[in-house]
Amino acid sequence: QPAKESPDYVQQISAAHAEVAALYEMAQNFSASLNVKDAVTLTVNHMERAIPFTTCAFYMLEDDGSVVAAYVFGQNAEQILGRRLAPGRGIAGWVVINGKPMSNTDPMLDLNDILGENETGYQTAAVHPLIEGDKTIGAIALYASELEAYTGNHLSLLETMARFTSTALQHARLYEQTKENAQADALTGLMNGRALYARVEEEMARAKEQDTSLWLLSLSVTGMRAVNYTFGYRLGDRMLAEVAGRMRQAVAGVGLLCRLAGGEFICLLTGHDRDRAERIAARLHADISNFALEARPGQYARVGLRSGLAEYSLDGLSVDEMLRAAAIAARPNEITRKNIESLTDPHELRLIPTHPSKEEAGPLAVNG
Repeated sequence: QPAKESPDYVQQISAAHAEVAALYEMAQNFSASLNVKDAVTLTVNHMERAIPFTTCAFYMLEDDGSVVAAYVFGQNAEQILGRRLAPGRGIAGWVVINGKPMSNTDPMLDLNDILGENETGYQTAAVHPLIEGDKTIGAIALYASELEAYTGNHLSLLETMARFTSTALQHARLYEQTKENAQADALTGLMNGRALYARVEEEMARAKEQDTSLWLLSLSVTGMRAVNYTFGYRLGDRMLAEVAGRMRQAVAGVGLLCRLAGGEFICLLTGHDRDRAERIAARLHADISNFALEARPGQYARVGLRSGLAEYSLDGLSVDEMLRAAAIAARPNEITRKNIESLTDPHELRLIPTHPSKEEAGPLAVNG
């Protein structure tokens, strides 16, 4: 039977609707600057004052049609968080597939595989889809142990909350995407200079606190003017994108690469000694030295690389000081193949000769 409403139910309903009104007002003020987690948390903070629940889960639709408990609040949150329901499985799976709400049914249809025994004493559930445009993107699920059934008023409020949440999530996703785009270089997909500053400051604080090493490796791509002049700026962009991809692959797992501007890149290295940092630089030189981009049939463009290392505290205590020190350390002469081989052991570097070496061809090689 539905839960009995107390004599002051009118005041309760009024308070609940006032809570929703306040939620919308907050959404108008803050949705443009909320991330997804903040939007979800804001929703729950208000919803728990209007609709009773023991556990609240936000399920998000995955590409394979399954749903994942992306955000969970209340009892058993740790056990439920991150758990997946197969397409159409359980209450939440059905709601997401069909885009329709379901209420006052057995919560263990969702939770049995996760919790096993119903030690919490869940009695009822209310699940409402989250809809963005004409697509269902997830669902809000409320599981209650101190309520036999949700009332019509509860379900009406949940519908309103779900509408708000869908809008808030849409704003939050757009905000996160915009923020991500603002921190990424459009050509290479690498972290840009703005994001680098924030990241380096974080790593500086960590290095100081944990007494670990921190290096900035300045990387300048040489020969780009010749590439642009001979083959055009479109191919020059392709060259920079290819070089960035090869450098990112070379430092994967050991360093963080970003593009400052033009052919200027920075690699952030943490926890390495100077010898190891130099070996990483040598690997990058070798990879770029052995790369040639086919600009036209039978014609290949090449570039070179200059590098310089700066160590935190030794060469500077600010981002700008370290960048300046790394730039000064970069020598105008590229590392030669002989130096590369002396700095790197055979297991760390594989030289695969394909076209004439940079030393023979210069920054631009045209092979007929």
